[in-house]
Amino acid sequence: MATISRWSTHDSAQTTSSSNQNSRSQSTSKAASKVKITVENADDWLQYEEKYKLLICKYHQYALQNLSNHLRTHHSGSTKEKSAVVKKFASLHTLQPSEVQLPPPLKEPIESLGKPRDAYICDEEECGFITISRDEIRKHCNQTHEWRSTKEDQEHWHHVYVQTFFSNGGRQRYFTVDYDDPDAVEGTAVSRNTQEDAVSTGRQHDFNISQVLEEWNVARTQHNKELEVVDGNIAKTDHSLWSKRTGYPQHLAGSNFKHLSHAGRLADRDERELQHVSRLVESLVEKCVAGLPTLDQETRRWLRSAKRSEPDVRPLARLQNPDSQLQYASYWKRFICYILRIVQSQNEHNSGDAIRAHEQEHNQQNRSRGVSDASSSSDEDDSDTRSADDSDSDDGSDGNNSIDTDTRNEQEQRDRIVDSIEMPYIDDGTRMDTLLKLIKSFIFATVQGDVFSSGLLHFMAVLCIDEEMGRLRDANRFSFILAGVVYCTRVFAVEAILPSAERDCQGEDDDKKFLETRERYLADGGYSPMSKMLSLLAYGKLIARDHGNQGAVLWDSGNKNVSLHGRKIPIARFRSMVTSIVTDAENILWSKVMWSNNDADRFSMPLNDLEDDPT
Repeated sequence: MATISRWSTHDSAQTTSSSNQNSRSQSTSKAASKVKITVENADDWLQYEEKYKLLICKYHQYALQNLSNHLRTHHSGSTKEKSAVVKKFASLHTLQPSEVQLPPPLKEPIESLGKPRDAYICDEEECGFITISRDEIRKHCNQTHEWRSTKEDQEHWHHVYVQTFFSNGGRQRYFTVDYDDPDAVEGTAVSRNTQEDAVSTGRQHDFNISQVLEEWNVARTQHNKELEVVDGNIAKTDHSLWSKRTGYPQHLAGSNFKHLSHAGRLADRDERELQHVSRLVESLVEKCVAGLPTLDQETRRWLRSAKRSEPDVRPLARLQNPDSQLQYASYWKRFICYILRIVQSQNEHNSGDAIRAHEQEHNQQNRSRGVSDASSSSDEDDSDTRSADDSDSDDGSDGNNSIDTDTRNEQEQRDRIVDSIEMPYIDDGTRMDTLLKLIKSFIFATVQGDVFSSGLLHFMAVLCIDEEMGRLRDANRFSFILAGVVYCTRVFAVEAILPSAERDCQGEDDDKKFLETRERYLADGGYSPMSKMLSLLAYGKLIARDHGNQGAVLWDSGNKNVSLHGRKIPIARFRSMVTSIVTDAENILWSKVMWSNNDADRFSMPLNDLEDDPT
């Protein structure tokens, strides 16, 4: 699986891009999303940094590891033109990401890398941890240095501007630059004044009260964690047929339900990139559904069928209720947001490790300069050999044939969807194509052994979490969610196999290809995520059909709480309810029946003193 501050921080870089980027954006807004690089204009778009031995694409604003694959993937033009560009720069010597010596701190920004980004650096001596995520720097200071926010040290970090040569996950190595953002000067001054006012006001409060509240928050947080984390022993003793069939309790044992569910939420207001991706998912679902009527009816019957060798009686069609389609699309929106948040989180973690390694290299810089010329020549030869070995790979990924194809495709598409969202010059049509390729990598995959090795099947377990109730959903409440995921999976799959834009020229060979792919990846009884979901959906529908009130009321071990459909109710509330009912009945008796509104006129009589009069 996969992380996310890379997205949110790029938002500011997009909205406050430099003047040359704005002019370029205006001039290319109606043009193709891929810039054409030829021998004539190559020097305008490609710049070789002699000092760092790197070739940088000015359009994408990052260093290239394989020019040939970069031109093929990200730029337009004929193969002959691209080959000429590659030949022009073939004599240049470039370094691998791990070999690049980063610039010293607080030097002038490198113009070809674009506008510097906002980042945070740890204040701890000899640490040098840098991240573009405020939450990541807070976690670092808290976990690594055991820092706690106090009045004297509210933030154990400070703001800096950074750049990086490489943008792909795990290769970002941020270095600080001397840069002043004119658009941020006024906002910084206002923020500083506000912070100083808050500090001066806080000093008026008693420190003991703050300390008590802090201890209380720590205790409450610890208690909440104990309640949220699934007890592995309970998972092992949960022998309900549904739980045993799904395997979700065992898979999620020891995990924090709220954290998992929160990571799989829809995009927040401040997550503009994820909101954009969510709109793309919604548009992609509508595009796929709108293309269903152009398919042959028999094709739609096969598409709807879960059986390998028998079509369904009814063809797959648009849902009658438009709200149902939006609801079904929301499950896939949550899945894509979940993936990209994980990608961003992993990138932040990997970039932090790279920064710490760079700081150690920087401390040994003087010693490195003493290496002999012969050794440098040997290293250069080795580097050339590695470059030749990786000549067929883009960013060092395609050259490794030992990597599993499904995993490699998922990683590639995740990186591409992140890159496409961050680049303002790529239109939504191209982004939607990249998104469909990402979805394909999860649908057309093989699953054997551990079913949760599939990212899609793992997310089904996350969707099964009822965050409000703090438990997993039963079959009756999860089957409709699973049905929505299956519906969207089918329309995504048919769009990937038989693109709606090419329906007029599709023939018998395309239909044969569809049937073969459907039997392997979209039917029950195969080794695919869809097969697992279909089997689970059929079992869930069977349980939901016979659903009753069994297990609706459960008592805890101490008989202090009762659980009604998963909602815990303390026994004390029942007692207070009975007491309030008796009090209300007494008030009605005296005021309505006895016509006495004065409490002094009321009297009580022991029930044991009452006797029946048989006469």
